[in-house]
Amino acid sequence: MHKNQIDDLIKDIPKGQNITAEQLQPILSGIMEMMSQQPTTAELKPQTTPLLSVQLLNQELELEKQMNKNLIAELQAQKQERLRLEDAIQVFGKEKARLEERALTESKTCLILGADIKKLERNLQDLTEVLTKTKQQLLETKAELKTTKQQLLDATTAIKKANSKASEEGVQQQQLAAVREQLKLAKNQLSDTQAELTSMTTQLSDTQSELLVTKKRLTATQTELTAYKLVDKEEMSKLKYNLTRATAELEATKKELLCAQLDLNAFANEEEEEEPQETEVLIPEVAKLHSKL
Repeated sequence: MHKNQIDDLIKDIPKGQNITAEQLQPILSGIMEMMSQQPTTAELKPQTTPLLSVQLLNQELELEKQMNKNLIAELQAQKQERLRLEDAIQVFGKEKARLEERALTESKTCLILGADIKKLERNLQDLTEVLTKTKQQLLETKAELKTTKQQLLDATTAIKKANSKASEEGVQQQQLAAVREQLKLAKNQLSDTQAELTSMTTQLSDTQSELLVTKKRLTATQTELTAYKLVDKEEMSKLKYNLTRATAELEATKKELLCAQLDLNAFANEEEEEEPQETEVLIPEVAKLHSKL
């Protein structure tokens, strides 16, 4: 009767596969209940007592052996997971150190870029002042050129009048030479003024070009500084999040591993306490199974 009941309990367990402790618990409870209801040795026929004990204990030992295998496999898997998480934390630690070193380097770079920006801003301000002065000088030179042209025009008119008077009134040749000398000086002054005007125009163009280049450098430096700050902040935030999550997973795995070890120890102690005393006499096969376990 007990054999049929045991077969009914274990018929749904797939053979050759690992089963969990939850699946084994009701089966062990049923077997222990049947053993507690088993008649005493005196009430049974002498020829049936050893056989029934062997069958029951063989079934119990097989179940316990399977459960031990499952617990050991689960324990090994949790150990592997703990090692994986510890390796991951080491990797995260190295990555954190690398990013901290990079952040330090980029902080120094940011300081250098900030100094460059201030220097470029001063250069920009100086060039703007030079440009303003050059424009003012150019306006003054243009006015002076206009005055010189008017003087040259007046001198030319005077020479024409002098030539006319010399032919009509017989003005001395010396006065005519003086007027011509004045005209020559006026022409030289006009030439000098035009050369100065050309030089100032070139200087103005160069100053404007330098000002444009300085503005571009300033914009590029400010953009680079902003990019450094954004990249540093995003990577450090991501690293801190990953490191926190990995640490939490490692702690959870350690707790699970400790619980599994406690369960395994408790199960081993329970097995030693509940083992029947007569098995060593009645069933030597059971002792062999224990030695294998």
